[in-house]
Amino acid sequence: MRILNTLGRLLGIGAKGQSAVQVPNKPFKLPRGVTLCADEEMVLAFPQAILGEDEVMGSVIHMDDDAEFSLDQEHELVLLKLRKHMRVKLTKSAEGFIIPDSPEDKRPRRLRVIIPKTSAPPSGQ
Repeated sequence: MRILNTLGRLLGIGAKGQSAVQVPNKPFKLPRGVTLCADEEMVLAFPQAILGEDEVMGSVIHMDDDAEFSLDQEHELVLLKLRKHMRVKLTKSAEGFIIPDSPEDKRPRRLRVIIPKTSAPPSGQ
């Protein structure tokens, strides 16, 4: 998958992130703390199980205030509608996918992947 390949090349990148493309309905893994930034409008889906029984959405899913959030109870999915430049970050690793606009839609979507920089411990510790 292109996002995972991109993630492997991204360590140490800046706040703008690395461009990536993802085909709708193709699962990808989103590691905890990695931010996705939409370069175009899209709907992301994650398993509803990422929201533990006693957890509120905001403790697991961090996204722009204007992003739309809904639950698909039939398929047990969390749906996040992002417009261009909106971001989402999870506090748990999860597998997700992009919802196609129609059953025939296979057009890859463009987004940026932003991996947080980790600081090394001070020398001598």
